[in-house]
Amino acid sequence: MVELKTVEDGTLWDELVNSSSFATIFHEWKWLKAAEKHSGWKFYPVVCYKGMEPVSLFPVFYKRLKSINLVFSPPPKLAIPYLGPLILNDRNLRSSIVEYNYRRSIKALDEFFRELNADFVRIFTPPGLVDVRPFKWNNYKADPFYSYVIDLNRSSEELWMSIEKKLRQNIKKAKKVGFDIYEGGVRELKKVIELVNLRYSEQNKSSDVNVEYLLEIYNALSEKVKVVVVEFEGEVVTGIIDLAYRDKVSSWIGNPKVTVSGTYPNDLLNWHVIEKAQTSGYKKYEIIGANTERLSEFKVRYNPDLWLYFVVVKKNAKASIASTFYTMFGGKSK
Repeated sequence: MVELKTVEDGTLWDELVNSSSFATIFHEWKWLKAAEKHSGWKFYPVVCYKGMEPVSLFPVFYKRLKSINLVFSPPPKLAIPYLGPLILNDRNLRSSIVEYNYRRSIKALDEFFRELNADFVRIFTPPGLVDVRPFKWNNYKADPFYSYVIDLNRSSEELWMSIEKKLRQNIKKAKKVGFDIYEGGVRELKKVIELVNLRYSEQNKSSDVNVEYLLEIYNALSEKVKVVVVEFEGEVVTGIIDLAYRDKVSSWIGNPKVTVSGTYPNDLLNWHVIEKAQTSGYKKYEIIGANTERLSEFKVRYNPDLWLYFVVVKKNAKASIASTFYTMFGGKSK
């Protein structure tokens, strides 16, 4: 039997997160508390115990919206691509024990969602946690989502030759223009967000990027949040916000479309941060999001592998009618 408890000890939470091979930076306590603050959703830090032993955890976010009770992980409009459950101490346990604990945890969580009177549950699992059977056995629908990941565990020459020839030509051409690429701080972060929002407005779209939220994330996790910008003739023309966690760097926010002197500074920027990640000893570089055809055509030029995760959904009839108004639930795919 698995028992659910909510914990309010951030140190304990992060210790449990660190015991899971599926953990992401988005599972860290400071990130989740910032998400609660800036989303307006109630955060339930749920830990599942078998006796005295914690076997899984789940960051649950709840909100009542237009008479619909929503349970999401992650909450929308915070640029969090995935979150969901973590199996704890999975490296040290037999697969039969891991499966038993996981199956019982999902069943207990589903009962907790019923206690919240959830009309609509939506969960994006972390990459690598591809076993969605316990959700399906509890009548959830599961659909695959994808991210891109580049293997950095090879020579720099092999990495360079693996990307598309046309991309290599673009990078060489951009290097001749005289761009200045450097890692910045708060000023550069604000500039990147300004450029991203400008690009969205040019397409008559709204951005999910909240500057105050990003500043809180940056200040709380500054050693793991890297802001890199490209400057031309004293002006920042593009930039990117990367996340460094464990053996991986992830391309998170940025790369607004721009051309300068007939070149593509984003191609140079992306190659720069990939190279930097490799020389800094990271094993993987993730290009978050491979679910939109137009964007995937740009990202796949770096010859990444696909990384699988899932969205699992359960909704009742009331939520099914309401969810036809998709923006109500803030859904987007990258």
